[in-house]
Amino acid sequence: MLKKSQAFTMIEVLTALSIILIFTMIALPQINQLFVSNQDEVLLSQLQDTIQIAIQAAYAKNTAVVMCQSEHHFICDSKQQKRWAIFFDENHDGMMHNQHQQFAVIQLKFNQRNTLHWRLFPIRRLYLLFNPEDTLHSSNGTFWYCHFDDLSPVWALIMNQSGRVRIVRRDRYGNIIDAEGKILHC
Repeated sequence: MLKKSQAFTMIEVLTALSIILIFTMIALPQINQLFVSNQDEVLLSQLQDTIQIAIQAAYAKNTAVVMCQSEHHFICDSKQQKRWAIFFDENHDGMMHNQHQQFAVIQLKFNQRNTLHWRLFPIRRLYLLFNPEDTLHSSNGTFWYCHFDDLSPVWALIMNQSGRVRIVRRDRYGNIIDAEGKILHC
Protein backbone atom coordinates (compact mmCIF):
# COMPACT_ATOMS: atom_id res chain seq x y z
CA MET A 1 0.00 0.00 0.00
CA LEU A 2 1.34 3.45 -0.94
CA LYS A 3 1.70 6.08 1.75
CA LYS A 4 0.43 9.56 1.05
CA SER A 5 3.43 11.96 1.07
CA GLN A 6 3.21 15.07 3.15
CA ALA A 7 4.39 18.21 1.41
CA PHE A 8 3.37 21.79 0.84
CA THR A 9 1.67 22.75 -2.34
CA MET A 10 3.10 25.44 -4.56
CA ILE A 11 0.27 27.80 -3.60
CA GLU A 12 1.00 27.36 0.11
CA VAL A 13 4.71 28.07 -0.40
CA LEU A 14 4.00 31.17 -2.52
CA THR A 15 1.49 32.44 0.04
CA ALA A 16 4.01 32.05 2.88
CA LEU A 17 6.74 33.78 0.85
CA SER A 18 4.37 36.62 -0.04
CA ILE A 19 3.52 37.20 3.62
CA ILE A 20 7.22 37.21 4.57
CA LEU A 21 7.96 39.64 1.74
CA ILE A 22 5.19 42.01 2.84
CA PHE A 23 6.44 42.05 6.45
CA THR A 24 10.00 42.62 5.25
CA MET A 25 8.95 45.55 3.07
CA ILE A 26 7.11 47.11 6.01
CA ALA A 27 10.02 46.64 8.43
CA LEU A 28 12.92 47.60 6.12
CA PRO A 29 12.56 51.41 6.35
CA GLN A 30 12.40 51.20 10.14
CA ILE A 31 15.50 49.03 10.27
CA ASN A 32 17.35 51.46 7.97
CA GLN A 33 16.31 54.42 10.15
CA LEU A 34 17.54 52.57 13.23
CA PHE A 35 20.89 51.91 11.53
CA VAL A 36 21.31 55.60 10.53
CA SER A 37 20.33 56.77 14.01
CA ASN A 38 22.90 54.42 15.53
CA GLN A 39 25.63 55.81 13.22
CA ASP A 40 24.71 59.36 14.30
CA GLU A 41 25.06 58.41 17.96
CA VAL A 42 28.41 56.70 17.33
CA LEU A 43 29.77 59.89 15.74
CA LEU A 44 28.50 61.99 18.65
CA SER A 45 30.20 59.64 21.11
CA GLN A 46 33.47 59.69 19.11
CA LEU A 47 33.47 63.50 19.07
CA GLN A 48 32.83 63.69 22.82
CA ASP A 49 35.64 61.20 23.46
CA THR A 50 38.03 63.17 21.23
CA ILE A 51 37.33 66.38 23.15
CA GLN A 52 37.83 64.58 26.47
CA ILE A 53 41.13 63.10 25.28
CA ALA A 54 42.39 66.60 24.41
CA ILE A 55 41.26 68.03 27.75
CA GLN A 56 42.83 65.19 29.72
CA ALA A 57 46.09 65.56 27.80
CA ALA A 58 46.17 69.28 28.63
CA TYR A 59 45.75 68.64 32.35
CA ALA A 60 48.10 65.65 32.41
CA LYS A 61 50.98 67.59 30.79
CA ASN A 62 49.91 70.95 32.25
CA THR A 63 50.31 72.59 28.86
CA ALA A 64 48.07 73.94 26.13
CA VAL A 65 46.65 71.34 23.75
CA VAL A 66 45.22 71.94 20.29
CA MET A 67 42.56 69.86 18.58
CA CYS A 68 41.97 70.52 14.90
CA GLN A 69 40.87 69.04 11.61
CA SER A 70 43.99 67.87 9.87
CA GLU A 71 44.61 66.15 6.57
CA HIS A 72 48.39 65.87 6.92
CA HIS A 73 48.67 65.51 10.74
CA PHE A 74 50.84 68.67 10.98
CA ILE A 75 48.65 71.38 9.49
CA CYS A 76 45.28 72.49 10.81
CA ASP A 77 42.87 72.93 7.93
CA SER A 78 39.11 72.97 7.59
CA LYS A 79 38.95 70.68 4.56
CA GLN A 80 39.26 67.35 6.32
CA GLN A 81 36.13 66.68 8.41
CA LYS A 82 36.93 63.16 9.57
CA ARG A 83 40.55 63.31 10.75
CA TRP A 84 41.35 65.27 13.90
CA ALA A 85 44.83 65.87 15.29
CA ILE A 86 45.56 66.50 18.95
CA PHE A 87 48.94 68.00 19.81
CA PHE A 88 50.75 69.95 22.50
CA ASP A 89 50.92 73.66 21.65
CA GLU A 90 54.34 74.44 23.08
CA ASN A 91 54.78 77.74 21.19
CA HIS A 92 51.18 78.91 21.84
CA ASP A 93 50.58 79.52 18.14
CA GLY A 94 48.19 76.68 17.25
CA MET A 95 50.78 74.95 15.05
CA MET A 96 52.68 71.69 15.34
CA HIS A 97 56.39 72.28 14.72
CA ASN A 98 57.71 68.75 15.24
CA GLN A 99 56.44 65.20 15.60
CA HIS A 100 57.15 65.13 19.33
CA GLN A 101 54.25 67.52 19.88
CA GLN A 102 51.71 65.10 18.36
CA PHE A 103 49.55 63.32 20.90
CA ALA A 104 46.90 61.57 18.79
CA VAL A 105 45.21 61.47 15.41
CA ILE A 106 41.60 60.37 15.53
CA GLN A 107 39.52 59.31 12.56
CA LEU A 108 35.81 60.00 13.00
CA LYS A 109 33.41 57.67 11.21
CA PHE A 110 30.37 58.98 9.39
CA ASN A 111 28.72 58.93 5.97
CA GLN A 112 30.82 60.74 3.35
CA ARG A 113 27.79 62.68 2.11
CA ASN A 114 26.96 64.06 5.56
CA THR A 115 28.68 67.08 7.10
CA LEU A 116 30.14 67.92 10.49
CA HIS A 117 30.07 71.70 10.94
CA TRP A 118 31.77 73.62 13.72
CA ARG A 119 32.55 77.14 14.81
CA LEU A 120 34.44 78.59 17.72
CA PHE A 121 33.76 81.60 19.94
CA PRO A 122 34.86 84.34 20.29
CA ILE A 123 37.71 84.03 17.82
CA ARG A 124 37.18 82.41 14.43
CA ARG A 125 40.17 80.12 14.16
CA LEU A 126 40.85 76.66 12.74
CA TYR A 127 41.58 74.88 16.02
CA LEU A 128 40.26 74.26 19.52
CA LEU A 129 42.60 75.30 22.32
CA PHE A 130 42.53 73.66 25.74
CA ASN A 131 44.61 75.53 28.30
CA PRO A 132 44.61 74.05 31.81
CA GLU A 133 46.17 77.14 33.42
CA ASP A 134 43.95 79.77 31.83
CA THR A 135 40.46 78.66 30.84
CA LEU A 136 39.62 82.19 29.67
CA HIS A 137 41.90 81.61 26.69
CA SER A 138 40.53 78.14 26.01
CA SER A 139 38.07 77.61 23.20
CA ASN A 140 34.35 77.23 23.35
CA GLY A 141 32.11 76.54 20.43
CA THR A 142 29.52 74.43 18.69
CA PHE A 143 29.63 71.31 16.55
CA TRP A 144 26.58 70.24 14.57
CA TYR A 145 25.99 67.26 12.32
CA CYS A 146 23.85 67.34 9.17
CA HIS A 147 22.58 64.64 6.87
CA PHE A 148 23.04 65.43 3.18
CA ASP A 149 19.27 65.49 2.54
CA ASP A 150 18.19 67.48 5.60
CA LEU A 151 18.00 71.23 6.29
CA SER A 152 18.14 70.91 10.07
CA PRO A 153 20.99 69.34 12.06
CA VAL A 154 20.56 65.94 13.66
CA TRP A 155 22.30 67.02 16.88
CA ALA A 156 24.60 69.70 18.20
CA LEU A 157 27.37 69.56 20.77
CA ILE A 158 27.96 72.85 22.60
CA MET A 159 31.21 73.23 24.54
CA ASN A 160 32.02 75.91 27.10
CA GLN A 161 35.50 77.26 27.92
CA SER A 162 36.09 74.80 30.73
CA GLY A 163 35.52 71.93 28.29
CA ARG A 164 32.10 70.85 29.51
CA VAL A 165 29.87 69.72 26.69
CA ARG A 166 26.14 69.50 26.37
CA ILE A 167 24.21 67.77 23.66
CA VAL A 168 21.30 69.54 22.02
CA ARG A 169 18.63 67.67 20.07
CA ARG A 170 15.93 69.00 17.78
CA ASP A 171 13.10 70.79 19.54
CA ARG A 172 9.45 70.15 18.76
CA TYR A 173 9.72 72.39 15.69
CA GLY A 174 12.70 70.45 14.33
CA ASN A 175 15.24 73.20 15.14
CA ILE A 176 18.43 73.24 17.17
CA ILE A 177 19.25 76.43 19.04
CA ASP A 178 22.93 77.20 19.75
CA ALA A 179 24.44 78.90 22.83
CA GLU A 180 23.79 82.35 21.33
CA GLY A 181 20.09 81.59 20.80
CA LYS A 182 20.41 81.24 17.02
CA ILE A 183 18.93 78.44 14.94
CA LEU A 184 21.61 76.19 13.41
CA HIS A 185 21.26 75.42 9.71
CA CYS A 186 22.90 72.82 7.50
